Amino acid sequence: MNISSANENIIDYESDAAIIGLFDDDKDFIQEIKSIDNKLDGLLDKLIEKSEISRGFGEIREVHTFGHIKPERLIVIGLGSSQEFSISKLRLLMAKVIRYCENRHLQCISSLIHFNGEDSGIEKVAQALTEGLLLGIYQFDRYKKNKKESNDIDFVITEIEKSKIGAINRGIKTGQITASSTNLCRDFINEPANVLTPTEFSTRITQILKHPNLNIEILGTKEMQDLGMNAALGVAKGSSQLPKLIIIDYKGCPENNTNTITFIGKGITFDSGGISLKPALNMGDMKGDMSGAAAVISATKAIAELNIAVNLKTIVIATENMPGASAQKPGDIVISMSGKSIEIDNTDAEGR
Repeated sequence: MNISSANENIIDYESDAAIIGLFDDDKDFIQEIKSIDNKLDGLLDKLIEKSEISRGFGEIREVHTFGHIKPERLIVIGLGSSQEFSISKLRLLMAKVIRYCENRHLQCISSLIHFNGEDSGIEKVAQALTEGLLLGIYQFDRYKKNKKESNDIDFVITEIEKSKIGAINRGIKTGQITASSTNLCRDFINEPANVLTPTEFSTRITQILKHPNLNIEILGTKEMQDLGMNAALGVAKGSSQLPKLIIIDYKGCPENNTNTITFIGKGITFDSGGISLKPALNMGDMKGDMSGAAAVISATKAIAELNIAVNLKTIVIATENMPGASAQKPGDIVISMSGKSIEIDNTDAEGR
């Protein structure tokens, strides 16, 4: 999906559909919607009066314009109460409306930005709007033979006042970065465990996280043994897949080392429970036991691309927890990296 802005009146922008939002407690339309309604001879007002258009939150109605304005149709979305509306609600609403537009095979869509009525928040509004669109249209269909046909959608935010275009564009760019990172996290979690092994996970991380302020180090079994990481290595013993320790350093504020945070993510690419085997029901969901790692990796990507002024160290241990012949057993004792001895009571309690 291509998301951009245009310094134009929405009634003059040619599109398959124009998205407008209506609060249920506003007596008067904002100026852009007044212009639309005037061009349509008061049609919106009449449809609201006859309850053909609902302004309740999440309601969607489609109105054809029959050439009175450049957009072929209006997608009228209910915003609910203006007092209860929020950035989070906007994000959810845009996810819903873009799925509606995609199902209608609409390819060129225009939209107003004035969802909160506050010029000071226009950049945040554009960001949330962008996030909602990109998160709402996400699909993981990599392994489907008969994939749902995807439209190449052009989405344009129209704004009459030229002075606001810069803020809108900044919001769009930020929203694209944050949504892209969130969808990357979803991709990681959705991948089956036979594909996203610890080695494949570490390989993808090095391929995806390319930024001049990022340094990535991948340690294998030998390096982990040298560090005395026997607790982590114990979890990996039952699997034929070798574990990986992934260390990522981001220097967004190199002149101030006190401005440093650390992310640690659990990267069990499949957790069978080991010898303390989990019940079979829903065990397939355990491909997602690396979601903590996926979250911190994706957040690291976003932080680097947004050039946030902070130093960040991200640490992920990627391994499988399997009941192989060499798996650690309840009652085993391992010596951790700190020198503390740990008795394994339950092999499904890795990390605790």
